[in-house]
Amino acid sequence: GHPIHAMRDHPLHNTPLLAGMWSTDISDDSIRTKWKESWASILNDSVTYSPRDVRGPDQRILLNHIWKTWGKAMSLQHDSYLCQLYPGSIGWPTQRMRGINNYVGAIIEEKIEFWMSCPKQCRRKGHPDWNHC
Repeated sequence: GHPIHAMRDHPLHNTPLLAGMWSTDISDDSIRTKWKESWASILNDSVTYSPRDVRGPDQRILLNHIWKTWGKAMSLQHDSYLCQLYPGSIGWPTQRMRGINNYVGAIIEEKIEFWMSCPKQCRRKGHPDWNHC
C-alpha cells in the first residue's frame, strides 16, 4: 500500500497535501522512522510557530517536510480537477452528488454546494460519464 493518501476534490485544492485532507499509515517501522525524522525537521522550522490566524503555514510544512522529502514518491492521490499537475493521481473514487458541503474540504458553516464538471482526464478510470467527480 501507500503510506500517504492525498485527496483533492476542488479546483482550488492546488497543493499536494491539504491540511485535513490526507492520511497516513504508520504501521510499517520504516514509515514510522520517516515520520520521526520529518517531525524533528518540522519542529526546527520557524514556520511551525506561525500565528494560528495565518493561513497556509500548515500546507507549507507538509509540502517541505513530507511531500518533497519522501511523501510524493509514496503516495496514493485522488484528484478531481488538477490531476495533470499531480502525476500519478487517480480519479475520485465516487461520483459527486448534488447538495451542500459536497466536497471533502467544505467548510460546514458556509453551506456551499460545489457543482462544476471535472476534466475528462481526471475522471475515474471506467467512468468517463462522471461529469462531476
